[in-house]
Formats: sequence, C-alpha cells, structure tokens
Amino acid sequence: MALQSLTPFIGRAVRMDLATFVAEHPHPVLVIEPFVLLESDAVQTISADSLSQGSLPTIGVLSKRPGGNAFGHMVTLGRARNNDVILKAAGVSKFHCYFMFSPGEPAVIVDAGSSNGTFVAGARVAAQAKTPLNPGDAIGIARVGAVFHTPETFHAYLRAQLEG
Repeated sequence: MALQSLTPFIGRAVRMDLATFVAEHPHPVLVIEPFVLLESDAVQTISADSLSQGSLPTIGVLSKRPGGNAFGHMVTLGRARNNDVILKAAGVSKFHCYFMFSPGEPAVIVDAGSSNGTFVAGARVAAQAKTPLNPGDAIGIARVGAVFHTPETFHAYLRAQLEG
C-alpha cells in the first residue's frame, strides 16, 4: 500500500467524532517523518496524486494490500513492491520488518533480519523477536522515524495537529 498524505486525514478527524473515525479507519498506522526517497536528493512526502516536496509526515496504513503477499498473518514493510507498506528510503531493506495484530493482544513488530535495524523507543529490535508496541511508541526503520498509532490515538494526534 502506498504511503498517504497526512492532510486528508486531518480533515476527516475534524469532521468526525471518534467512533465514526475509527469505523472508517479501523487499521493502526505509522506516522512517518519526512525522508529522502531513493530516486531523489530532496525530502519528499506523498501528495494525493504524486510525489511532492514537503515537510509533513506521511501515513502508512498497517493493513494487507489488495492481492496481498504470501504472509497472510502479518503486515509487511520494506522497499520491495510486494510489501503491504512500501517505504522507499535509504537503508530500508527490501523486506525490512513486519507487524502482527491479534485481538486482545498488543500489536507486535518483528525485524525480518534487516541490514540497518528496526528500533522501538530507541532500542534495536533483535531479528525475528516479537516486540510489543504501545500507541505512541517511536519506531525507527533504518534511519526513518515513525510513530505507531491505533485508530483512537491517531484521531487524537490528528486533532492535536490543528491545535499546534
């Protein structure tokens, strides 16, 4: 799934109460800091229909992409096109890490043996180790920073963007 612009999500959070927003956006997300795309020397974010210069974070929705990959029980992230979340940034491996979600359990992130590491709250995640995630946890994917959000904490984050 392609990264998405933050701006439309802010508009939706303003128009919707929490229950409506969660019903329309049921998946956890990564709020990804601006990063340098591999094909460019400029900081990029994803706009609604094309890549553009900018400084807003982008959103990686943590859900299976249509057509999915062979890993049905996990949401994959990496540079390769067959990942659920595609992050074309320097240092990100083709298959970098994956997320697992089970009802009633905390979300987990697993480093898939990446070259440049996956980090949670500044600590490197051991390869193939399931590391629990809490809403608001800072995640490092190689040199790319992100924050993990549930739909509920994402709604609060978006509303706070308007106040800040």
